[in-house]
Amino acid sequence: MPNVIHDLRNILTTLNAGVRMLGRSVGQERQEMLLAGMDQALSTATKLTNSLFDVAGHDEHCAHGFDLAARLINILSLYEPVVPAKVKLTADIRPGLEPIMAGPADLDRAVLNLLMNACEAMPSGGHLILRARNHGAERVRVIVADTGCGMTPDLIRRAGVAGLTRKVGPGHGLGLAQVRRFARANGGRFMLRSAPNRGTVAILEMPAGCLPRRTHVDAPGEGEAS
Repeated sequence: MPNVIHDLRNILTTLNAGVRMLGRSVGQERQEMLLAGMDQALSTATKLTNSLFDVAGHDEHCAHGFDLAARLINILSLYEPVVPAKVKLTADIRPGLEPIMAGPADLDRAVLNLLMNACEAMPSGGHLILRARNHGAERVRVIVADTGCGMTPDLIRRAGVAGLTRKVGPGHGLGLAQVRRFARANGGRFMLRSAPNRGTVAILEMPAGCLPRRTHVDAPGEGEAS
């Protein structure tokens, strides 16, 4: 959650600064159009932040199973308004997706981190694709692909290492550490396929199935992720 909220606050800060600059540097008609669009983006980003907090608060009670395709479509509907104008966003979500063994709010955070990292890797624009499909009988893959700056083999090895205090390359930073932790904590895998100037494909592979319902009272010391 802290990584997602940090990135969203950066979005809000950028948009606020843009509103002020546009108010001084463009004609009135163009200014009104751009301000309206940026105000809408600000509103959407704020709603997304609030939604993440709300969902996280109820995550313990709904981790037993959810409609993965519907969840991903909802993530896209919330994030699409803040996608840069030069980035084309495409969804390729296969029907009949199995549920995954993870809490839905944790999935939201992981996917949003991947989408935001991908956009940051394409400052001049490009193509962002979210794919989801069953992988064999017992796995599900959520894939985020971009046509951005790509990563060297060294950056791929370093990406997602816990404890990094700065991004390891354009568009790839602390969010990847959160995604990797999420995958490992839930029996999944996180993989990166990339090359410089060839874009990046981030693959989140998770076990299919439903988590058992959690009890509302934990014994002392229980309930913490390993």
